[in-house]
Amino acid sequence: MATFSEYNMRRKILVPFVAVFFAAIAVATFVSCGGTSGGDKDFSGTQFVADDSVGSIFFKTLPSTIQTSRTAPFLVDVRDGSGSPVPEIEISCDTEQGLALIEPTTGREITDNFGSMSGILGCASPGSFQIGCRLPIGANKRVFSRVTCTGEIPDGFVGFPGAGGGGLGGGQQSSDDAGPGGTSTEGFGILSKSLTDGLIEKSSSVDTNQVNNCGSEGDDTEPFGDAVVTIDFVNETNSTISCESYTITVPSIGTFGPISLGAAISGGVAPNGGEASVSVLLAAAQGDGTKTWAGSNTTILSSTGFKNTTFTFSCNKDTGDKADIGESLTISTSFGIGFSNVNRCTEGGGGSGGSSGSITGASLDFLDSGVASTSADVTATACGSESENIGDLTFTMGINNGTGGSVTVSSYNVTVAGVGSASTVSKTASLANGSGQTFTGTIALGTGTSKTTLGGTTITAVGNTSVTVLVTGTNSDGVTVSATATNTVNFTEVDNCS
Repeated sequence: MATFSEYNMRRKILVPFVAVFFAAIAVATFVSCGGTSGGDKDFSGTQFVADDSVGSIFFKTLPSTIQTSRTAPFLVDVRDGSGSPVPEIEISCDTEQGLALIEPTTGREITDNFGSMSGILGCASPGSFQIGCRLPIGANKRVFSRVTCTGEIPDGFVGFPGAGGGGLGGGQQSSDDAGPGGTSTEGFGILSKSLTDGLIEKSSSVDTNQVNNCGSEGDDTEPFGDAVVTIDFVNETNSTISCESYTITVPSIGTFGPISLGAAISGGVAPNGGEASVSVLLAAAQGDGTKTWAGSNTTILSSTGFKNTTFTFSCNKDTGDKADIGESLTISTSFGIGFSNVNRCTEGGGGSGGSSGSITGASLDFLDSGVASTSADVTATACGSESENIGDLTFTMGINNGTGGSVTVSSYNVTVAGVGSASTVSKTASLANGSGQTFTGTIALGTGTSKTTLGGTTITAVGNTSVTVLVTGTNSDGVTVSATATNTVNFTEVDNCS
């Protein structure tokens, strides 16, 4: 069994009075500042005082569950003491990490003439997360609720770029066999996770190959190191929980482990709100400029692309009896990670002096029925006596080619998060060396009355959805290279009647 020692460890016991202390600070802040923006904006309208009898703020509509990678609308209403709508008053909202606040991204917006503020939530990871909204005056005018994100993270899903939220803390992340609400691990969960690849912290990708042509002269070595994932646990049970090993499951690649944690969480995660952080090896850097999966000698190929990588930890709940190893349990978490020949050169473009560099995705833009747009029409509506025609959704991907020579593209892969499966399309194209190269293709097919994925799955009005394109080809030495880009499309009903 392979062993990987702890990189760092932290443990905190959450004492109840801390929550009371911060709650008191929050109340004082609301009363004294009247808002979170700290600016001088004049939000007119009826103002509240700290008296429950004079008005209310409440969620008029709020989904109780959302599938991970999907979005859903919500509506907040403000009423005065007589029950009448309060227009033009600022509402501030925030969420726990794992529940994205897509609209309003700043977390602040004023009510309309009906005393309502609308927004959009997105589930970035499985679990149960809070959303809270408040008014600028009247510290007790707040409302909280909880949204459950269900299902696993789809392959290729990288969250909701540019979304707000996450300021209320970590929430309670979970999976089918883990975290709060699990069959045997209720109260034991994962707060957060992050990836460090070599010197790059909070990365979303792993560099699979080291190049030696960085720098202005093309003769410097690219920074290269192990890929490590840091997991933050929380234990709300009344027993210490210790984890001894973990496995890594990569779809279409395999399962690696079990790998011993050694002394990584020696002493376990303390009960009654204790937290502990452990760093585990995902990929080991080798002397030949490649990486291998942790716990194995299997080389990670640069063509692996985005994978919904799952980490499963084998743990035990301490019963207090030294002769008893305790109740066995597992807890899992999934992480969307890209594996490719990433350009980590700090200077020189990552291969400008030779053909061993990489190609990287720089941008991803969309055209719906030939018109540049961030929205895609999925439903044909009547336009008088005629009907809209639903056309193809295509893309233009910006690519930086740092291989030092031309790249021959052979195919591209499209993943629409949560909608059908990924589809690969064969297409030949040539990318010249240098930055600013472009590649085009199709995301979804228009049938005239609807849209489908390249695999034939009908796309409904699912709202803001992450789309990932993986382009694969060979450099001038015949070595496989790939580039990935991700952006968000709003699949919705668009009025295109002329």
